[in-house]
Amino acid sequence: MLFDKSVEAFDTYLKANRGLSENTRKAYRGDVEECLLALERLRCRDLNEVTIEDLRMWMAESSKNHAKSSMARKTVAVRGFFAWTHEHGVTTTDPACALMTPKIPDTLPDVLSESQAEQLMERVDEDGETSQPKERTMKQQAIELRDAAMLELLYATGMRVAELVGLDVPDVVFSNRTVKVTGKGNKQRVMPFGAPAQKAIRRWLDDGRPLLVGEQSAAALFLGRQGKRIDQRMVRRVVHELLGHSSLKTTQLYTHVSIEQLKARYGQAFPRA
Repeated sequence: MLFDKSVEAFDTYLKANRGLSENTRKAYRGDVEECLLALERLRCRDLNEVTIEDLRMWMAESSKNHAKSSMARKTVAVRGFFAWTHEHGVTTTDPACALMTPKIPDTLPDVLSESQAEQLMERVDEDGETSQPKERTMKQQAIELRDAAMLELLYATGMRVAELVGLDVPDVVFSNRTVKVTGKGNKQRVMPFGAPAQKAIRRWLDDGRPLLVGEQSAAALFLGRQGKRIDQRMVRRVVHELLGHSSLKTTQLYTHVSIEQLKARYGQAFPRA
C-alpha cells in the first residue's frame, strides 16, 4: 500500500501513547488501511491531496457494508490518523477534523432469556461431567471442562468475551473468589464469582488445562486445542453450540438476572458481607 510507512508510524504512536488494548489498536489500524486503500482507488497519491469530500465518499461506500457502530469506530480511527499526520508534520492540514461520527441509536444489547440461561448452564453441567471416560478422549474431556469453566465464569461475572480470553491463571484468586479483568483501555477491575464458577475453574485447572498446555500457552487461563490462548471466535462458537442454535448475534454474552438472583450470587461470593 502506498501509505504503509505512515500507517506503521501511526500504529507505533498508538501503541506507545494511547493505552489502547491490542484488539482496539488492530481494529483502528485496519480501519485506517481500509480508508487509505479507498483513497488510493480515488487516485490520491499524497496525503496532502486528501479532502473532506474524499473521506465522505469513503464513508458513504463503506457504510453500505458495515453497521453504524462499526462506521463510528472507523470514523474515530480515521480522524485520529489525520490528526496525527497534521500534528507530526506529515500533512499541512487535517482534512478529517470536520468528519462527523454516525449517530448510533441507544438500544440495549441482545440478551439471553432466563430459559436460555438455564439451558446453557444445564448443558455446561452435563458436558463438564467425566463419569464415562471411555466414551471420550482425554483431550475432549479437557475441552468440556474448559467450556464449563468459561461459561460458568461468563455467567457469574457478565464480563465481555474479549476480557475472558485475555485472562491469565494468576488473575483468578480462589481465596476470595475474585478475578482481575483487563477491559477497554487496559483498565482493570476485580469481579466476584460464586461457588459454581469456582468449582468449574478448579476442575479445569486441575484436570483439563494440563492436558492442553504447550509451549505457547504461557499463563493463559483458557486454551484452545493446540495449546494456544483461546480466541473470541471459539468462545462464541461454544456458546452457540451449547444453546443449540446459531442465531445469537450479540458480540458479548449477557444475561438478565432478577434482584433476588443477584443477591443470591453476591451472597455466595461474599457470605460475610
